[in-house]
Amino acid sequence: MPATIQTIQKPKRARALDTSTSEQIIGNQLCNDPNFDTAVGEGVTGTYWTCQDDWVISSNTATCTNDSGDANGNLFQTTTTGLFVTGATYRVTYTVSGINQHGGSGKIRIALYGSDGYYATGTSRTTNDTYTEDLTIGSSTGGAVDDRIYFQTQSDPISVTIDTVTIHKLESFGNNNHGQIYSGRAL
Repeated sequence: MPATIQTIQKPKRARALDTSTSEQIIGNQLCNDPNFDTAVGEGVTGTYWTCQDDWVISSNTATCTNDSGDANGNLFQTTTTGLFVTGATYRVTYTVSGINQHGGSGKIRIALYGSDGYYATGTSRTTNDTYTEDLTIGSSTGGAVDDRIYFQTQSDPISVTIDTVTIHKLESFGNNNHGQIYSGRAL
């Protein structure tokens, strides 16, 4: 009986194609005084934070009492020039508590400004919670002349407390641990 020899065909497709990517935190926390340890009065530029209209920092919280009807209050921190780079993505986590809209539609949001004039704004918030957002610098233009972290009140009067804020730069990495597996047979 003659021997049967199997022919092995070369596959035309890879056995596993990497189809995943993931955003990973790189580097250290970028916000100075993220727990609001240093007290700052209303209208004062502190060591880390500047408290504008109706903002104060005390007892490890930043509080806005915007009961006068002025909805343009800001809390901000000027950071190292070049920290927020156009096209880069940053993961921001912050806790909102004690929110009171005073019967109106007041909101609070975070924004990151790069010194090149580009910035990214977060979602406007109206409820107490801990929020995590990925913001990419460059979604809008006309920003500040230096790199800044802003908490901005919007619309009607609002009272609100910010308890913590952390900011980390993200980088996208391919992940070689996931793939679509193929049989290896030629198609």
